[in-house]
Amino acid sequence: VAMRDLEIRGAGNLLGTKQSGLINTVGINYYNRLLQQAIEYLEMNKEGAPAPVEEEVPLKKINVKQDVYFPSSYINDDTLRIQLYKRMGEFKETTEFDDFKQELEDRFGHLPKEAERTVDFYKLKFLADSSGLSGVRVRENALVMEFDENKLPAKAVLGQFITTVTSQVRFDTTKGLKIIVDINKKLLTEKDNLLQSIEFLEAYREIVRKK
Repeated sequence: VAMRDLEIRGAGNLLGTKQSGLINTVGINYYNRLLQQAIEYLEMNKEGAPAPVEEEVPLKKINVKQDVYFPSSYINDDTLRIQLYKRMGEFKETTEFDDFKQELEDRFGHLPKEAERTVDFYKLKFLADSSGLSGVRVRENALVMEFDENKLPAKAVLGQFITTVTSQVRFDTTKGLKIIVDINKKLLTEKDNLLQSIEFLEAYREIVRKK
C-alpha cells in the first residue's frame, strides 16, 4: 500500500471536495479500519483463511476547504502517520486533542499549520459524532450543522443553542435539518474559521450533554 499516495490523493482534504477514491465515500477513519484489516489478512498468509468482516457503520460528512494531513517533512514514517490518524479517530474526550498536540510537539517539534489543522479537523469530527449530527460543513462565512430527519434535536436544545452563541443562526428544513451559524466576518483566515466552528460545536455538545 502506498501510504504517501494515500495522503496525496485521499487524506488531503479528508472528506472535502478535492479528494478522490474510496476515502471520498467512507472517510479516513473507516478507510483506516478497512486498510488495517486487509493488512492483517495478508499477513496471515494462510490458504483458506476467511477475510475479516467489517461491521456496517454510519458515515459522517465532514467537509472543510483546507487540506488535512501530516506532512512527510514533519513525520517521515508512513506507517506512523497512519497510526496517528487512527489514534485521533479513537479519542473519547475533547481534551485528548489538546494533549495530542503537545505530544506531537514534544516528539516531532513545532507543529506546522497542516498538522495543527489535522488535529483540529479530527476534533471537529469528534464533536459532530458525539453530538448526533449527520454532517458538518465549514464554509468561508458559516458553519453548517446537518441532522437526519429521524434524529432531530429537541426544541429546548435548539432554543438554548441560539441564545448561547453570539452569531446569527438560521435554519434550513428542505432535507432533514440544517443549522447555519454565521462565522465572524472579521475572521479572515481559514484556520480561524475552523477554530470558531469547533467552538460552536463545543457549545452545542455541552447543551446536548446536559439535557
